[in-house]
Amino acid sequence: MPHRGQGRVVQNPADPDAAFATGPRVPDCRHSVGHGPDSEFTLWLADHHTGAWASIDYTPDATTFEIARYGPRRLWGEAEAATRWWQSAGDPARTRFGLTITPTDQWVWPDAPHTRATEQARRT
Repeated sequence: MPHRGQGRVVQNPADPDAAFATGPRVPDCRHSVGHGPDSEFTLWLADHHTGAWASIDYTPDATTFEIARYGPRRLWGEAEAATRWWQSAGDPARTRFGLTITPTDQWVWPDAPHTRATEQARRT
């Protein structure tokens, strides 16, 4: 049975820069946005490896939103933490990111390789 709770949207999930920047910090997670009337939308997050999922229905001018989630990962919490990381980094556009690949590692970074974006958000 899904768990339900309250949450808030810390950034528009339809923002392509936010989606790009937060993606590496929430590994193995896919997202989808379903647009409704009057700027409403539903955001779905899913991890097909564990069966975990989360959804939130966004309505303009609301300050909190009901979140439904299921499974062993708290995907919405991970997404919120990743978004806070992106905001603390100055909301970098996806054009400011690079990729480093070595024989033993690979990572995504904004602005410089020492500012890794791929450290996983803490799973709770």
